[in-house]
Amino acid sequence: IHFRTLGYNRSLGRPDYNQIAPISVLSRDGSDAELFIGNPELEARVSDSFDVSVEWYFSELSVLSIAGFYKDMADFIVSRTENFPDYDYNGETFENFDLVTLENASDAELTGVELRFDHQFDNLHGFLGGLGFQISLAWIDSELDVQGRDDDLPLVGQPDWTRTYALTYQNKRFDAFLTYNQTSEYLSSIEGSPATDLYIDDYERMDLKASYGLTERMRLFLEWQNILDGPTREYQQHPDQNTQWEEYGWTLYFGANVTL
Repeated sequence: IHFRTLGYNRSLGRPDYNQIAPISVLSRDGSDAELFIGNPELEARVSDSFDVSVEWYFSELSVLSIAGFYKDMADFIVSRTENFPDYDYNGETFENFDLVTLENASDAELTGVELRFDHQFDNLHGFLGGLGFQISLAWIDSELDVQGRDDDLPLVGQPDWTRTYALTYQNKRFDAFLTYNQTSEYLSSIEGSPATDLYIDDYERMDLKASYGLTERMRLFLEWQNILDGPTREYQQHPDQNTQWEEYGWTLYFGANVTL
């Protein structure tokens, strides 16, 4: 059993140039429009992170680990969107007009635990000798303080839990990874009020990656993305109040890598 002592890290995250540039960018979609305005007053984000983990290597190729982490962030940068129906802008009237700006949140915190199990069946022989699996489970609690809001907000884009299950295979020439991911709902955009904030509903995804070494210099590969063709659902306040439904279908890549 390996115990890693408490780790600490302080980092500084400066805003991107397009976030602090005093510019405005208008995006159109038929009778709808979105106006983004940069904020030159944005401050750099400062993060203090703590983590600790315990790992148990019960065989040469297998490990069970648990990790805990905490992050405290000051001046976390958030995007704010305000919607104006039937809005006049530069002589044009838009049915839906979104004004998007950026600001520094007062404070943000992130606390979580991750459990991971990697195992390869070294007791199997022949073709099955390269078989293995990976399991990763994470639980995250986040809090965000935003000016003008007295309700409890999570971090934008941060789900409460994620689950990853993978079936793996590796030998001298061939390797394959079949991965299944589950993600809980999360806040995607902070709007004018809790009733209009946007959330992405929980979703699942499966991907396959495989490659085969045809020669020492050539390797064939295949990548099949979004096998389950699951939709992405956006809603306000309650999952029944759907605002957007997207389906992208699956994508298949295949080809060869050649080393000269």
